[in-house]
Amino acid sequence: MTFASRLKLEMEKRNLSQSALSDMLGVSQNAVYKWLNGENISMDNAIKLADFLDVEAAWLVFGADAEQLQAEPVDLEKLNQIIKTLPAHYQHIISDIAEALSNKYGSDELDN
Repeated sequence: MTFASRLKLEMEKRNLSQSALSDMLGVSQNAVYKWLNGENISMDNAIKLADFLDVEAAWLVFGADAEQLQAEPVDLEKLNQIIKTLPAHYQHIISDIAEALSNKYGSDELDN
């Protein structure tokens, strides 16, 4: 099942139209149309959408629950080396994703 099909399923469960969803999220109807037709969603919008639909963002975007995405601790040095080999555009995308996830989940971890 794809992101688009999971989104359609959740919209059908809630009887939400594209226009209602766009209004609730504060995005254009064209953005929702694109998501429903398989185009990518920004991490910020994915998190906002998952919160609105009351589903796990990991499931909505990747089709997995949080437990399935749990892994061994990341080797940050290795990750940093890999990221440095990528073109600048992809480095920015990774940075944006990390920042969006940190804004959503990081503060809870830092407080504990």
